[in-house]
Amino acid sequence: SSGINAEYGKACYERFFDLIYLSSSQVHYFTPGLTTMLKDDANLLVENVKFVTPLTKEQEAAYLPKVKEMALAAKCELLGSNTETNNNFHFSFHRTENL
Repeated sequence: SSGINAEYGKACYERFFDLIYLSSSQVHYFTPGLTTMLKDDANLLVENVKFVTPLTKEQEAAYLPKVKEMALAAKCELLGSNTETNNNFHFSFHRTENL
């Protein structure tokens, strides 16, 4: 396995990061496994796709709901009034159990 998925299980990265930034091309890594690398009260920023071309209006409109769905699965909450017009979407992660 390569990429960030290969890093999930490494002890040196467990609860290591205060902040993780995912570009729109890397958002597929926004999974529950990613949260093993986050400190207990960490933040995630996810890039919006509004500057990625070529996307249809429908694809652009579907992006934020999909990212919200991924956040819910990863036990992250959306912070602030994030809308499709934001450059990035801000999420927080609060560990509620010992992993």
